[in-house]
Amino acid sequence: SWDRCLTPFVIKVNDAAAPVELATDVPTSEVGKPITLKARVGDMRATGTVDLIENGQTIASAPLVFGNATFALKPLLGFHHFSAAFHGTGYANGMSSADLLQAVGQVAAP
Repeated sequence: SWDRCLTPFVIKVNDAAAPVELATDVPTSEVGKPITLKARVGDMRATGTVDLIENGQTIASAPLVFGNATFALKPLLGFHHFSAAFHGTGYANGMSSADLLQAVGQVAAP
């Protein structure tokens, strides 16, 4: 009968769109101007560090504080592909964000 075929299970719903997200305060910037990249880990109780990665290379690490880590930098001219990788406690350990494209152009002449 059907009552013997049912297997109970439990799921946990998380409100995070992705386990690790990376965003910037400005989508494009000028050479020499600082930008801030903010990584967010969906589990606010998680502890650990977040690595900022550009083109497969770790360029900075920051501690996770209440689910967030920030990076301030002045990228060079060109297009930059950044991502963030989380290392620590919680379900997001070892997960990375999607790539974030940052365009950096020349300073406009007055």
